[in-house]
Parts: sequence; C-alpha cells; structure tokens
Amino acid sequence: MVVMARVLAPYGIQGWIKARPYTASIATLLDYTTWWLAPAANAEAWREFTVRAARQHGDVLVAALGGLADREAALHWLSAANTVGHSGFVWLHLSLSNAAAERWMRQSLQLADAFYESLHEGVGSTRLEVEDDMLVAVMHDVLFNLSFDAANISTVSVCMDPRLVVTARL
Repeated sequence: MVVMARVLAPYGIQGWIKARPYTASIATLLDYTTWWLAPAANAEAWREFTVRAARQHGDVLVAALGGLADREAALHWLSAANTVGHSGFVWLHLSLSNAAAERWMRQSLQLADAFYESLHEGVGSTRLEVEDDMLVAVMHDVLFNLSFDAANISTVSVCMDPRLVVTARL
C-alpha cells in the first residue's frame, strides 16, 4: 500500500473528513472514486471508502465518504480503531462552544469522571491527577501581565491514556 495522504480530522457536521495529500499536486486524489484509509490509531486497519464528493480546500482536501454519514461517525471511525500492540495514539480536540461536543464525548468515549467535572469548573488551580489509569489535567492560559481580568483566562481540560488524548476548551 502506498500512502498518499494523511487524514487530519473530521470536517463539518455531515461526515466529511479533512486530509493532507502527500502528492505533488494536491488535486491528484480528486480523480479517484475509492480511497483506502486507515486511522492514525491503527495503521493496519485499512478500510475501503467510496468518495461521494471531494474538493480542494486550501492546502488540504475535504471529502464526503460512503459510510460516514455525520461528524459523529467520522470521529468514531478516527478514534475507535485502536488495536493492542500499535505504538501510535489519537488526539481529539473538541471545542466546547459546540453544544454537542460534551454529549458526543460522553456517548462515544470512556473518559474519567474528573475530566467531565473539569469542563464545568470556573477558573481554579492548574492541576494534574490520576483516575482509573487515566491522567486528567486542567491547565490555564499563561499570562505575564499581572494586572489581568480572570474572565479572560481560557482553560483546557485534558484526559489521556497511552492510546488516546482528548483535549477540550471553550
């Protein structure tokens, strides 16, 4: 198998994916009606997809693939294809400004309760803790100006195990 692109992330809400081609011309892959893809979490888990639609979007391609009907299906495919013995990991970053982000995480991922609790806390202390073999961190923006408004500090919550890193921020 010759690797021609890397799947970066879901794109939009209708199951499209974003991919970075390794080809000399970005548009080269637009000529193919079938793509064989493997998620970063498991490079051996190749799956055949029919390309329903695709277009160039800056320096990447975005594509609608058969079998990925919505964003949740694309995220599930990207995160669920883990197998024992593979040394890679999947990093999912979700914006909490999307009202469905936390619901999707609760339905699709088995994360530590402390992570979900951290999503609803105000500005508190930066911390790192272990829960059920997962590392949970809460980190705040670093500001070097001592006269700041605490309301302007953004917080990122992190939950990770050896195969999955999930970050979320508002």
